[in-house]
Amino acid sequence: MFKFCSLTLALFRIIEPAQGKIIIDGIDITSMGLHELRSRLTIIPQDPVLLSGTLRFNLDPFNNFNDSELWSSLEEAHLKQFVETKPEGLNYEISEGGENMR
Repeated sequence: MFKFCSLTLALFRIIEPAQGKIIIDGIDITSMGLHELRSRLTIIPQDPVLLSGTLRFNLDPFNNFNDSELWSSLEEAHLKQFVETKPEGLNYEISEGGENMR
């Protein structure tokens, strides 16, 4: 756990390196602005987490994608058919912790 936390802190530049470099796709992460770097990285937890709000919000909290792209993602994840059974579709309201998604 400690090593994972240290790596995460370094990747997101929460702590700056004293020596060495972290290079992703040929780019030294210290050459990027913090906002740009952090907006391009994500952590995918082992346990799925759903927040209260719509399915659309859970898929795209920053509203960066259109409906077509969201539906395509659902199809790739084999969840499109499930969402299509909900009358609200992408606007289906998720309860706390995703309790109503089971």
